[in-house]
Amino acid sequence: MIVPSDKNKKPISLENFSSILIQPLQEDRDNWPHGDQDYAIVYNCSGYPPIGMVSMASNTDVPTAVIDESMNPYAIDYENIPKHITDIGFYCTIGDYHMVLKRFYTLRETAPWVRIGFGGPYAHIMSDKILKTKDVDWCCTGYGEETWDMILKNGISEKVPNIAYKDSNNNIVRTHPKQRDLKTLKRPNFDLLKGEGENFSYRKRYHNYGQGLEKGWTVISMSWILYESSGRISFNWGISIRRTFKRIYKKIWKSPN
Repeated sequence: MIVPSDKNKKPISLENFSSILIQPLQEDRDNWPHGDQDYAIVYNCSGYPPIGMVSMASNTDVPTAVIDESMNPYAIDYENIPKHITDIGFYCTIGDYHMVLKRFYTLRETAPWVRIGFGGPYAHIMSDKILKTKDVDWCCTGYGEETWDMILKNGISEKVPNIAYKDSNNNIVRTHPKQRDLKTLKRPNFDLLKGEGENFSYRKRYHNYGQGLEKGWTVISMSWILYESSGRISFNWGISIRRTFKRIYKKIWKSPN
């Protein structure tokens, strides 16, 4: 296990960004029972890399920082959000939702001017419940690249695809779903994944993040499946995924039935 030696507990600079996308920790960083040992575990055993959020940030010209708290637990000071930050989006799963809510309630107190959106699988499925019970500005109910860009530039409206929000009469509005065209999306720019320190740079390059893109892998799923140009999947469980794809291909396109 790598024990981080540069545990910089100072927040990163957001001077050059006006919006933030955050994948929270699943456990509160301030209540780790074993201190530095827990930090090492988080550092080495993070969840899925936020490729979807990196893609969203890469497909807008509005400066957006991407924060993965499992890589950088102290990146954001939720008590002191800069006044120039206009939008914050959280990635929600059933595992981190309690932490999303904790971050959300803090921001509502300390940064009431910020427009806050929830995305990810939990927000997709539970958007009605979230909007009915929480003071959340909007939920993303589909692919987020075009959605994020349009909200940053023009705000929340019925013209924005893949969102749910409450109108002036407190009624929930669900906009039209829209698939994304992978051919038109820009390649994810992992430089938008913000962190500081030698260990962060090492981990970003060699753990789940930048190494594959430097080797010429092609993103075939924004969820995080990466193929090498040779067609071999990078991850250990890739063989079973490749076989599954082959079976699907044969069944749909090759089967005479």
